Amino acid sequence: STDQQMLAVAAYLVCAAIFTVLMGYSMFRSMEPLSKIQIAPLRTRLHWCIKSNIYICFMSAVLHVLHVTNFEYMISASLGPHVLVIKPVEYLLTCPVMMLTLVVLGGERVPRQRQHECSCLTALVLLSGFFASMSLTLPLKLMFFLVGVGFFLILLQRIAVSVKEHSEGKETL
Repeated sequence: STDQQMLAVAAYLVCAAIFTVLMGYSMFRSMEPLSKIQIAPLRTRLHWCIKSNIYICFMSAVLHVLHVTNFEYMISASLGPHVLVIKPVEYLLTCPVMMLTLVVLGGERVPRQRQHECSCLTALVLLSGFFASMSLTLPLKLMFFLVGVGFFLILLQRIAVSVKEHSEGKETL
């Protein structure tokens, strides 16, 4: 029974990973490149941000539906009672996109590399927090937490620079 339960969880996770990869591939193949969108007029950038928000809301809705199923309990039974993954997965699928919208809204004055910086730093902050919550020993928990705080401070600095670049030095965080 336990082996079947673990197999079911593994199958769900593999399917979810495959569908997520396919969705990401489809999105990026069908969308205009971000480098073009970021230098486009404000109306076009806002339209892209609206489409991004639709993705964010959809992913949040799907993952919230999982909360009313027994999926989280199946994972906890397989990996341990302290393992909760639906919220961290939701955050990993949505928060980097939210940060990306800030960079895209900044327009052509914000360097294109900031798209990757802000998205990746956001993901690193979230992963650090997830691993801190999963850690069973206090020193390991503190290490992941402090690493996450470091990534967060770097992220704040990159956002502050983006705001300054967009406003030509007139505004800051």
